Amino acid sequence: MSEIVQNYIISNEDQAIDLLDSLLNEKLNLDHVNLEFDGWPNYHLHVEGDKYHQTITPSIMNGFLELQSGIYKSYALIKYDTETTQCLTKAERQELEIEVKVEDGSSSFDINLTEIGIKLVESTAGKMSPTQAVVIILSCLVLYFGKNYLQQILTARKEAREAELDLQKNTEDRKERLETIKILTEQNQKFVDVISKANQFDPRIKKMEQHAADTNAAILKSVQDADQAEIQNAVSLPGDVAKELSITPKTRWEPLRIDDWYRVLEVDSSNAASRKIRLQRVKDNKELMSVLENDSLDQKNLQLIQQAEWKYAKIFLHIETLTLNGRYKESRIIGAVNIDESDEDE
Repeated sequence: MSEIVQNYIISNEDQAIDLLDSLLNEKLNLDHVNLEFDGWPNYHLHVEGDKYHQTITPSIMNGFLELQSGIYKSYALIKYDTETTQCLTKAERQELEIEVKVEDGSSSFDINLTEIGIKLVESTAGKMSPTQAVVIILSCLVLYFGKNYLQQILTARKEAREAELDLQKNTEDRKERLETIKILTEQNQKFVDVISKANQFDPRIKKMEQHAADTNAAILKSVQDADQAEIQNAVSLPGDVAKELSITPKTRWEPLRIDDWYRVLEVDSSNAASRKIRLQRVKDNKELMSVLENDSLDQKNLQLIQQAEWKYAKIFLHIETLTLNGRYKESRIIGAVNIDESDEDE
């Protein structure tokens, strides 16, 4: 009996996500597939400003060079299972080379990437199953050239930058500036679920995700001198906001007091001299691990913490911690005030 060839023509990101969803949830079983692209993937960047009239500035070119580098790395991962691009032949580099089109009379840049999509398909021939090939190729394309991942990256960068500015003084105007980001398309929750499953399906996809994040960061940095920039018809933002989002987050952990109401979820007493306590902050349900050292609290405070655990009651704790971009580490309980056994959360 001859094999049945299944043809899939992908003309937009939503179709790619739907096919990925079907494959990762085992709704489809592909014996042989013919994957084609029609008008997608593509990349569109529109910038406004005195410098941008049918011109590719050095900063914009740097962004596109990072995009080219990401394509090389992903191809090397798919075909040769390595991130080292030295393995690519001269012919492969030429075939994967992007062509940036500058629209007449404007500051718009367009890249048609359908040929690169086809080249990725060819790279998988005989090296993996049809299902694996389609999953890894489409995951690569939606991460690099999709709107949803771009939105996800910008949202994460905005939240991290706002959290960092909250710890600084006189930054209200900079926080207001971040609010001028306009998301032009709705976030697709299916995309989030699909990429999460794809990362578990093939470890190379997780590596591609990081390279795609670096590429998007480079594009963002490249437009910081523009008056206004629109990326992939999905996000619009002023250049000064792009500059704010391009600031490298702090890499130094800062001391912080997080005195608040908590619930005691778990106590690890394997080391009686330094117990590990898993806590949940009442106001936002955020969990953290904290150390309770016997010599730091008197017996009365220790008893309060034990009662809070047994009764699943709220307890007000004084906690010292180190923080970086909203994360905590080396948290230490230095005081327990009282407990509240009422059922109502504050």
